[in-house]
Amino acid sequence: MGYAINNRKRPKSQTYFSIFLALYPVLCLYKAFASFTIGDVILICALLCYIFFSKTITISKKLFAVAPLMAYVVVLFLIRNLLIGDISGLTATTVFFRVFKFIFYLSAAVTISPKYISRSILEKGVVLISTLAALFIYLQYIFYYGFGQIILGRISFLPLYLEEYGQIDYDLVFGTYYFRPTSFFLEPAMASQYMVVGLAFLLFSKNIFKSRTKAVCTVIITAGILMTTAAQGIIYLVVVFALYMIQTLGFNMRSIFIVFSAFLIALAAYIFVPGAKLALDRLLFNDGASDARLGSIDLFLQSDFTDKLIGHGYGVILNNVYATSATYILYGCGIIGFVLTLYMFYKSYKKADCKESKIVCILFFTMLFGTSLFCNYMLFWFFSAIVGLSEKRQQFKITEHLR
Repeated sequence: MGYAINNRKRPKSQTYFSIFLALYPVLCLYKAFASFTIGDVILICALLCYIFFSKTITISKKLFAVAPLMAYVVVLFLIRNLLIGDISGLTATTVFFRVFKFIFYLSAAVTISPKYISRSILEKGVVLISTLAALFIYLQYIFYYGFGQIILGRISFLPLYLEEYGQIDYDLVFGTYYFRPTSFFLEPAMASQYMVVGLAFLLFSKNIFKSRTKAVCTVIITAGILMTTAAQGIIYLVVVFALYMIQTLGFNMRSIFIVFSAFLIALAAYIFVPGAKLALDRLLFNDGASDARLGSIDLFLQSDFTDKLIGHGYGVILNNVYATSATYILYGCGIIGFVLTLYMFYKSYKKADCKESKIVCILFFTMLFGTSLFCNYMLFWFFSAIVGLSEKRQQFKITEHLR
């Protein structure tokens, strides 16, 4: 039994939630209160309304992909905190809060998202915001190099969730190192992580826009990702365009011509566009960027066998050490937890029944090894897209068991 979507007349709740989801990563940049972002507060309210006011409560069958890891995280926390009592480096309260948020994000993704996501509105919303974000990067370049002024795409009267970004002296940073535009986000990498999803929707969705509009937006977003100077943005572009050529063009003379043309365009961009040259140089020749992402693996390697196997507990990590999502999972949940994470991605990809959902799954898996997105609010955003974009929307009802 499943939940049927009426395609003839879209419920307003789908429209509102899809717009909210498109804006969610931007809303989560700003603080509501305590450790909650504005995006999280709206999400909590939406989930509560869904639970208390829906006549039929359904859950995506992708719950079976995420449930083993969720259960393991909870059991490991109880074992480490109550039985062994060795939650180290952080208080048990802090670790509990991180575990709670992890469970909350995945639970929300497999419950409210399948029912309230409108595929067309979400895709158009993300593409629109990605295009505007790229255009704003162009504007930042014009103001900085043309007029010597730094403009930030932030809402000045809202407090930032990560307060340290509000204390950065950008005149000093850009003057000492190099100019790196952030668009509407806090970091260039954040901008590229969002915009590449919009690019994927453009390339893989058939009916999202007319051909000319798709072509223009594709160029705008691609150039915007390069101009962020984020090295990981190049990796995302390579992944998306490689998958696009493999799945849509095949290996023929046309695809060879397109690859050759893309190579010439990339070479020209590297020579004549400062942002593109800087991004590629940071990717290929910057030891600091790679050390920041790979150096924290030593935390895992230095652990004893038991800790390597089961982990120290989700949410436990040494202070002042940057850890990618993969390292975070290995250190916190051990090899067992990491295997369950791989299983979650594998099942999510296998059960995805549209190209957009599969591509988002691949992109998020790629980001697992270079970012910390799996450990924050973006976990909800990516898995909501993976679950909600599916065409068949396989779900099962639990209303009868709750009421």
